Amino acid sequence: MEAIRKSGLKLIYEHGFEAMSLRQLAAEVGIQVGSLYNHISTKEDLLYDLIRTHMDELFLQFDAAMAAVEGQGPEERLRAFVAFHVTYHIVRKREVFIGASELRSLEPNHYEEI
Repeated sequence: MEAIRKSGLKLIYEHGFEAMSLRQLAAEVGIQVGSLYNHISTKEDLLYDLIRTHMDELFLQFDAAMAAVEGQGPEERLRAFVAFHVTYHIVRKREVFIGASELRSLEPNHYEEI
């Protein structure tokens, strides 16, 4: 599943969600297309999983960064937030890009949850 997530992230980043095919994903991972369904139900479920995982990690790391400056003044907290924000967006540029640009491709119930 980790290989599918990693390859899905790469392909969606490079081609966009709508243009990425499950055939491409299977080839990238080195499995048959039908074997993908042992791991994901639909292409949209993969997208939802990628965005949800990204958002969970974003909030987890944000909370940790802000806890490190708890009790400090507003200037220090703002500096910590900016440093976190910039660093996170540089290190996880694919996840951030997909999280921002592919929300429109989620089904309404997944969109609402995210």
